[in-house]
Amino acid sequence: SGINAEYGAEAKAEGTPYITSSIYLTLFIAVLIGLGDGGFNVSIYATLGELYESNAGPAFAVFKFMQGIMATAAFLYCGILLLPYQLLILSLFCLVGCVTFLMLDRFLLSQSLAYDADMEISDDERQHLFS
Repeated sequence: SGINAEYGAEAKAEGTPYITSSIYLTLFIAVLIGLGDGGFNVSIYATLGELYESNAGPAFAVFKFMQGIMATAAFLYCGILLLPYQLLILSLFCLVGCVTFLMLDRFLLSQSLAYDADMEISDDERQHLFS
């Protein structure tokens, strides 16, 4: 976390952090990041599984490939950029990812509701089926 680390901590071991560093704070932040990452990945996997029920393998492969490309890019720029800029890049990509995921989720929900409305039967048909 950027709050718990010194400015420029990745380049040198001097500087002043925004708050006093604490192992408990660091562990707490690590748990929150892990929970957020796990929840986001579960949501993405569930959405991919729902979208590509018949052929999910290639969809998951493309997702993992893009995830690997982004991890490689982050690994390459981590030694060049200072921590605040790394956190800015992370925040921007997280924001864009959340917005696009919510847009996709809303689109899928509207498609599902439209499909359910098309599948509804009239009262006459219902009486005919159950009589």
